[in-house]
Amino acid sequence: YMEGNWARASRELVRAAEDSDSPAVNYLLAARASRANGENDKAERYLAAAERIDAKATKAVGISRAELLLDSGQTAAAAQVLEGLRLAYPKDPRILGMLVRALDELSDWQKLQPLLPEMRKLELFDETQRQALDLATCTGLLQDADADVAVLEQLWRGCSEAVRADAG
Repeated sequence: YMEGNWARASRELVRAAEDSDSPAVNYLLAARASRANGENDKAERYLAAAERIDAKATKAVGISRAELLLDSGQTAAAAQVLEGLRLAYPKDPRILGMLVRALDELSDWQKLQPLLPEMRKLELFDETQRQALDLATCTGLLQDADADVAVLEQLWRGCSEAVRADAG
């Protein structure tokens, strides 16, 4: 695995899973090796095997599945997986960070905006990245809004103080 021979690593990890005390870990690592080798279908099969073998691996499998989907450009599908994980694990900062990135990439400002305060509280990204997300979200919401002045004012008040000050 450490040598970067992904096909071999994947085979050996799956073969060793039968004798392992924690076979789900073997399957998770085999999925990562397969993904690194560009074998996304095989990676998904290994994730499913890890999930079948160990019900406690749901979180790790979900995160790995979301990474696989993000790596293959399936951002909307990854966001769905991450939203489900977020419901099950609302305090997990890694899931929140991945979801924020996916929603930003999808320009889904409605879903992204309520996540921003927690993202700031947990300091998931550096200050420059947080400000950029704030600005992109606020700008996106305002651009998507109808010309109704009351709606625009409400959205504007929902923007962070830093964004309002920067625009002022």
